[in-house]
Amino acid sequence: MGTLLRCAGLAFVRSTDMGLTWTSVSAGFSGASGSYIETLATDGAGNWLAATADGQFRRSTNDGVTWSSVTAMFGSTTYAGVYEVATSGAMWVSFGNSSLSAQLPKKATSVGGSWVNMPISGLSQSYPSRAEYGGGTWIVQNNNNIYRSVDSGLTWVGSGAPHPRIAQIRTDGNGVWVAVGVQDYTAHKLIVARSTDDGLSWSTTTFDDAFESPLVATNGYGTWVVTGGGGKIKRSVDNGATWGANTHALPVGLYGNGHVVCSGGLWLILSTAAPVQIFRS
Repeated sequence: MGTLLRCAGLAFVRSTDMGLTWTSVSAGFSGASGSYIETLATDGAGNWLAATADGQFRRSTNDGVTWSSVTAMFGSTTYAGVYEVATSGAMWVSFGNSSLSAQLPKKATSVGGSWVNMPISGLSQSYPSRAEYGGGTWIVQNNNNIYRSVDSGLTWVGSGAPHPRIAQIRTDGNGVWVAVGVQDYTAHKLIVARSTDDGLSWSTTTFDDAFESPLVATNGYGTWVVTGGGGKIKRSVDNGATWGANTHALPVGLYGNGHVVCSGGLWLILSTAAPVQIFRS
């Protein structure tokens, strides 16, 4: 397994030994106290793209050792918001606002290449978009719609989505997709949506317990893990068909911009709430 890189405020923590040891890496972001890296993506070939919520972009071409600036894609960084970057390896996409009322998805063919508009008709300005790629398919979730592309973002077909408050969407690359979110921002009841036909149709399950700020990851072999506030973990071993009871496996909650990832059989969970803590399985 290659480099593991996780966000921690406006910097990164980086590991090259299966998560046993970690070093801090500065990417050159600037911001007030409490600012954080909103989103991070890699193509698995040493290229990384990171963005902050206020519109700053940085890229690395050497597996996160050094970072350089990327031309802002969404206009003035004072008003711009960035909430998602993703990659297929051959294409990079980003979602953000050029102002408080205009959502502009963009795409590029390399991490440092020129960015062009990627029109997706019907995107709501009131909801952030979540994007993921796997097995030749791009999925973008926005408000109560799923947008699907199988031609590198040239055309998009919309369909009903699992739920508008989806926080993250992931795939195993073999046609199974899982999206997680909350029913509302009061009770924070967990929603898990699942597709087994490459995003064409979805089934949704709502759980009665609170699961604030849910995140999801898979090992690509049928096991999925959902993490949430309060240190909760929910696990499926049948590709999301059924889910076990909650376990409180972590001593801290994962509030804020936490992360869960599985790579090469190694599961890592990062809590960015101070002090930053990393859990390894």
